[in-house]
Amino acid sequence: MWGVMASVYGDVHRSRVDLDAMERHAGALNRTALRLGALADTYAAALIQIEALSRSVPFCRDFSMGTHSLNGHSSFDHHHLIHMCTAQQRSAKALASRCSVLAGLLWRARALYSDAESSTMALINRAVRGSMALMPVGTAAGALSLAAMGAAYGVAKEGRFNIAYASGSTAWAHEGLVAGLSQRIAVMPAFPILQGAPRDDEANQAAGRLASPAGFIGRLVQGSSLHVSRIQSQAPALPAAHSIDDALHNLDALGLAKSTVAVQRYHDDAGADSWVVTIPGTQPYADSPLGWAQNVELMSDDSDVHMRAASARFVLEAMSEAGIRPGDQVALVGHSQGGIIAASLAAQSGTAYRISHIITAGSPIANHPVPASTWVTSMEIDDELVSSLDGASNPPRRSWLTIRGTVTSAPASNGAGRYLSAPVSGSGSARELPHGMNYQRAAWQSAQDLGSADAQEHDAHFSRIVSGGLQESLYYEGRMST
Repeated sequence: MWGVMASVYGDVHRSRVDLDAMERHAGALNRTALRLGALADTYAAALIQIEALSRSVPFCRDFSMGTHSLNGHSSFDHHHLIHMCTAQQRSAKALASRCSVLAGLLWRARALYSDAESSTMALINRAVRGSMALMPVGTAAGALSLAAMGAAYGVAKEGRFNIAYASGSTAWAHEGLVAGLSQRIAVMPAFPILQGAPRDDEANQAAGRLASPAGFIGRLVQGSSLHVSRIQSQAPALPAAHSIDDALHNLDALGLAKSTVAVQRYHDDAGADSWVVTIPGTQPYADSPLGWAQNVELMSDDSDVHMRAASARFVLEAMSEAGIRPGDQVALVGHSQGGIIAASLAAQSGTAYRISHIITAGSPIANHPVPASTWVTSMEIDDELVSSLDGASNPPRRSWLTIRGTVTSAPASNGAGRYLSAPVSGSGSARELPHGMNYQRAAWQSAQDLGSADAQEHDAHFSRIVSGGLQESLYYEGRMST
């Protein structure tokens, strides 16, 4: 089984004093663990000495047997002393282990909020982007070589080719490679001559250049007519979602249905309606409006192109048919392309809906201009490419929280294991591409296990939107035709 260890990025409200206090307490716990370990060793040495002394006087019945006083001699109950020393040694050893674990958890919690890793990754991405722009052939060859070595390691470990190892070996360079390649595509037909200063939205510029041919191919294959119909869900009915964890669970369950968007209505005591719209990722069906071509259109730097994408039109029509009114609070929850749709709708100033919160899982949305009034909770996994296709990191602000997960071997079940990395439900021994919802949910769980105050704040904001009772769950299927 695999696990995911989370780090939190954004305008997290942890002061320098808080981080320093974590560091001091972790250091103190480490020092205490060392002292307790030394004390356990002292008790162990005392046990050896007592037992050796006992064996050195075998004819002294009172000492060797620990009996009561005989013939005026005082007895020495060394058996009781050995028992006490053994108990104290075990207790000191257990306390040392516990202090060491607590120190590790504090260091882990400190790392959760540290911006050092984020700054380092930003420097690496800029370097890779520059290298890709200036030396595309050499940089691409280097990346392919790293991927090949990763794949070879996977073959040696699992006895078969596994693309997850190739992806994982280049994960550190994904954003930089995408940004550099996108920069060259964006300046066509001047390609491959470098023009202009580097920007953070190269991927969206490149998608804008590719959106027209992608849209044309999509319409040629799928047709241009969108048909949206209300259906009975093919998957089990979704329960109420009163937390982000609930919303991610429902998003995971909805993925079992074909090209289906779920719209849930909540009604509070004040008489107000609020809504949760759950949007799955890219679908493999030829007639699905959530197809591959729509990904390119949604990634464009032109908001009008976003709204022309069949997938965005599908979601808007489902929201309209469900009866969402302009003043109602709406939360959008999406995986992969579903998250890009959510960001596109939230960034569209012309939309009639009041989108208060979006939750995205494995979605490249860094360059979508979502207003600060809309809260964004993003889950991304470092070891997979999809969430890096924006070629940039998500903007840091209080209302935009990014939880980035790193895939690890799941720890053995113990008192502190759940704090170190959250186990990935349904994962086996073989490594896999961590784009699935089970990995995204594990990233959120890891942040919660470590007590992230920022994750709790975002969770509370989402819960306030859906504070009322669930009234109905509506399901809409989209199909394309000529």
